[in-house]
Amino acid sequence: ILSKLANTTWRYRVWGAAVYHNLQVAEGEAAINIDFDSNAWDHSAVLLIVEEAGGKVTYLNGKKWDVNIKSYLASNGKVHDKILKLIKK
Repeated sequence: ILSKLANTTWRYRVWGAAVYHNLQVAEGEAAINIDFDSNAWDHSAVLLIVEEAGGKVTYLNGKKWDVNIKSYLASNGKVHDKILKLIKK
């Protein structure tokens, strides 16, 4: 997935805390966050914050997320569908 996004993004970074990265999305400091293996206690509250800030969160296949989610796309909402199309190719 990252190789598909690398040619279309300005910059990306890989490390660390789901809370921090998702808060960057909620604050408008980042357009997206993709996580591949996260636990509910690491992301559930902050994914709600992303949505409350006007963002969008789904499974990587585009389905609505729930508390059991491990891999997801969180975005500012504006680029969500475009990113889903890129990672599904």
